[in-house]
Amino acid sequence: MGRINFILVLFFVVFKIDAQESNCNKVNDSLYFIEIDIRKSDNYPIIMSGVCKKINFDLLTKENEELFVNSFYKLCYYTPDIQWNNKKVISNCLEVTEAESYLLGYKNEVLKMSSKINKNSLEKTIKLKNNCTVFLRICKIKGLFVVTDKVNKNISKNSNELEIDDISEIDKVYIPLKISCYKKPKNKEFF
Repeated sequence: MGRINFILVLFFVVFKIDAQESNCNKVNDSLYFIEIDIRKSDNYPIIMSGVCKKINFDLLTKENEELFVNSFYKLCYYTPDIQWNNKKVISNCLEVTEAESYLLGYKNEVLKMSSKINKNSLEKTIKLKNNCTVFLRICKIKGLFVVTDKVNKNISKNSNELEIDDISEIDKVYIPLKISCYKKPKNKEFF
């Protein structure tokens, strides 16, 4: 019996250390969710997302896709693909009972988020100097986010994304947890 208790305590300590190393917290905020979809005729698309309080598109570097992405993340926080599995980050960042309550309906919440963001998005197109086309989808969202550092090894990755470890401008990662409001921005907010 003593050995089992020791193993359980050890497991709990390791689990807590892992969560602390990830430097996680929760934030309730109203942010612009922006999806960037970069298309080039001879390559696969680059599709990434971020959230920010405000963005000035004139500050984005329009030379090529790499510089565009770097300048985007100078202005916005990285958001992993919301349709991918971020359950492990949520489990490690929240207390056990709180995580369980969110994860119980997380799959349905993710589907709802994706659908409502698509439905309530303003779309914009930017042409880069190297002839790449950037399609932007912008939606104002309000709700609860899990915030962690990019060094968190549990962040889900998408094959259409650039490697976030190679983008020095990314430091914090915002994962939408429970969004209560989706609003299509007005053109005058950006253009």
